[in-house]
Amino acid sequence: MDKILKVQTQIGKLAKDKKNPFFKSSYFDVNQIIEQLLPLLEEHELTVIQPLSNIEGKLAIRTVVSDGDKIIIDEKVPLPETTDSQKNGSAITYYRRYFLQSLFLLQAEDDDGNKSVEKVTLNEKYENWDKIKESVKAGTYTVEKLREKFTISKDIEDKLKS
Repeated sequence: MDKILKVQTQIGKLAKDKKNPFFKSSYFDVNQIIEQLLPLLEEHELTVIQPLSNIEGKLAIRTVVSDGDKIIIDEKVPLPETTDSQKNGSAITYYRRYFLQSLFLLQAEDDDGNKSVEKVTLNEKYENWDKIKESVKAGTYTVEKLREKFTISKDIEDKLKS
């Protein structure tokens, strides 16, 4: 999971480049996500595949993340049942996109300049605290880089550097 953390901290923010006219909203295109992820996945020697699968005979999307020959994530999500091929295609794209967004903690750039991205406050109870601290100690990450995704107090900054 260390490699996934590295990708998460390097990916940066993505612009919501597609418009949904029905809901008057913007979203990430799955191809944009893949374009941003591929170089980082290659750099950290991770592979992600999302083939169609089934759960008890029902259509599902499977996401497999591997580190070399070792599978580190293998999840299936059932797709809504429908005989409409167009709806199936939309559901497949939707689930692929949201799985990648969730796994790699993808954040959106403000598309109107008025919204602010709420940062997570980093503290010792944060799920990946030990890995983050080790990465700062090893020089893999800097506190400045972490500030792009986290709010970091002076006390926590000192603990990261100790």
